[in-house]
Amino acid sequence: MAEVMTLFMRSGEPVAQRLLGELVAELRARYPFVAATPAGDGVGWASCELFSRRDVAGEARVAYPTAVAGDEQTTPVALRVVTRPDTVKSAVNHGIDEGGPVELTLCDTLAEIITTGYLLDWMIVRTIHRLTADRWAAILHTEQAGFDTTLQEAEA
Repeated sequence: MAEVMTLFMRSGEPVAQRLLGELVAELRARYPFVAATPAGDGVGWASCELFSRRDVAGEARVAYPTAVAGDEQTTPVALRVVTRPDTVKSAVNHGIDEGGPVELTLCDTLAEIITTGYLLDWMIVRTIHRLTADRWAAILHTEQAGFDTTLQEAEA
């Protein structure tokens, strides 16, 4: 099952491809175990898959030998950046309707982190969250908890 975490932020960058490149470069600087593969782009959006160079599945097999099958692999983390004004405005309005903070109205960018499976490198997700929070005062939203969540709760 896929889990989507949305980071609402004010980047000031209208070109999603440029912003995604900048975000991935900073992510790699902060967490060098990540590799990125472009996954697509269009008007106002760009995406990539982030792979861990760590053997997360192998580490999990050592820690939990009966819980992780020998053929299970680490799953990538998908990252999508959206700067398209109508899409961002719609998401902001929906967020406000869900009781999100008034600061959402200042946001011009969405960063969506999509995780699938349970064997993934959560350090990639944590680093994206820290990076966007530090640089663009990102506001986290998850499908399950809405705006009343922390990254640690999203990992559970």
